[in-house]
This record gives sequence, C-alpha cells and structure tokens, in this order.
Amino acid sequence: MDTEEIENLLQENLRISKDNHRMIKRLHQSMIWSRVINGVYWVIVVASFLGLLYFLQPYVDKIENVYLGLTSGFKKTQDVVESIPDLPLLPR
Repeated sequence: MDTEEIENLLQENLRISKDNHRMIKRLHQSMIWSRVINGVYWVIVVASFLGLLYFLQPYVDKIENVYLGLTSGFKKTQDVVESIPDLPLLPR
C-alpha cells in the first residue's frame, strides 16, 4: 500500500467516525427528550388523578354516608328480627 492510499483510507475512516459521532449525539439527545416528555406525561397523569379526587371528594363522602346508613339500617333490621321470639310452626 502506498501512502496516498493509506491517507485516503484514514480520511474515509475519519469521515465515517464523525458521521457516527453525529448520529450517536442525536440519539442521546433524543433519549434525553424522550425521558423529559415521559416525565411530564406522568406528572400530568398523576396531577389529573389527584385533581379529580379533590373535586369528587364531596360526592364520595355522600356515597359513603349512604352506604353506612344502609348497612346500619340492615344491622338494625337484623337485630329486630333476632329479638323476635321463635314462633311455633303452624300445622298444615
């Protein structure tokens, strides 16, 4: 191999290395932006969920009170039924 051919190979190698460096740098920047956007996405999702809970809290409290009222009503009914003495069975 002569020096001119080696020089051309080195120049080609340098060009390819610079191209690879440019592509790797773009890939790295893309990964960083992807992580930032993904983080913002999850912050928005969690904030929306917490905001929804904040605005729905009065309705959840009302539903809870209705449920507790129903269960206490069933409990009272069960206590009344249990307090009634056993009646003898009627003949057929």
